[in-house]
Amino acid sequence: MMDVYAAWHIFEQTGKIEDYIRYSQLKSLDQYHTQEDIHADQHRWIGNYGKNHRGE
Repeated sequence: MMDVYAAWHIFEQTGKIEDYIRYSQLKSLDQYHTQEDIHADQHRWIGNYGKNHRGE
């Protein structure tokens, strides 16, 4: 799988819209996973189980 930096480099070289879209999608996915990891570390959980699993 291509990383964000490689996708940006390809876009810089080609200037093609589809290469920018690929970069943009990878960047969004990367940011999503980063945020998910931060929240899991802060709250010490894996996944979102909702209120039923927290006794609320």
